[in-house]
Amino acid sequence: MEGNLKENMKLLIILLLFVSVYLGYKKFSEPQIPELSSDMVSFSKNVSFGTTINAASAKVGREKDFAIDLSNVEKEISLASDLGAGLVRFDLERRTLESAGELAKLDGAVACARDKKMKVYLAYLGRNSWLGSNEGGGNASWDDFKKEYKSDTVFLMARYKPDYFLILPECPYSIGRQVDSRRSLEEWFNFSKEVGLAIKQISFSTKVALEGTVLSDGAKAMDRTFAERVLGNNDAVIDIFSMNAGSATELEGGKKNLLGMKKKYHWEGEVWMGNVRNDSGNDMAEQEDYFLYSLHLANSAGFSGIILGQLRDGSSDAGGIVAEDFSPKSSYTAINEVMAKRK
Repeated sequence: MEGNLKENMKLLIILLLFVSVYLGYKKFSEPQIPELSSDMVSFSKNVSFGTTINAASAKVGREKDFAIDLSNVEKEISLASDLGAGLVRFDLERRTLESAGELAKLDGAVACARDKKMKVYLAYLGRNSWLGSNEGGGNASWDDFKKEYKSDTVFLMARYKPDYFLILPECPYSIGRQVDSRRSLEEWFNFSKEVGLAIKQISFSTKVALEGTVLSDGAKAMDRTFAERVLGNNDAVIDIFSMNAGSATELEGGKKNLLGMKKKYHWEGEVWMGNVRNDSGNDMAEQEDYFLYSLHLANSAGFSGIILGQLRDGSSDAGGIVAEDFSPKSSYTAINEVMAKRK
């Protein structure tokens, strides 16, 4: 018994040593964000800047109240406008479309943004479970998914005619979870063109966007392959391809890969940093440096736009640039100072 205890202690010590070495290596190998101040960062008026309005946005796959809080939406849009943002993003899912009350509140959110002279960026996330509770729940067949997703997109387009419309987010890795079978890259690409064309037929001026993770790590490598398929095709119905980034590694790696693909395939559309988040913690100084560095990279590397993935903190998420009580953080103030001197 005592021998087994000693052996287990040895294994535990070895495991802890391994974990500490791994974490130390990971931290050491991560790109280092430089310490920045707002006067060190320039941002051109030719680069679009916006933020997600969290009080009107849903997250597929997470058990949360999806209801829109219109009073908070209006406060967030006012903060975004004061920040210097030219557009606001709403991440929408199927349940909002199924509720007359929620649609009325979304109408109010869109109207509020337009009253502030801000552009509207809709992102349709689909639904984690397309089948109703009376059908047992679950994912849709490929044909049903395509029919319903396209129908919902057309509905949103006809109702709002947004300036930007993001379709099939993180295709195929994330959106693919909503389908009950694995589909090929070619099938996803052809469907993206089909949905994009449907959008253009309603409002040709609406810019159609696709967005994904463009790093080559693990399962998400197929997202990069999809990005290459899109940029290599240069189809006229897709206007924007944007990258996600939640860390310094994803910022640097995504920038390198996406801009490399743009050059390789002579992509004629725009490239954006479309969903920049701060996933590394709630240290105020680090957050400020991270977002200032994101703006610097977007402006200097040739991106056409950047969208912050979270404006305001949630009850369990401190990644926003505004606290849950709507008080601005230092990162909000710094970004505001950068936007105030745009040329």
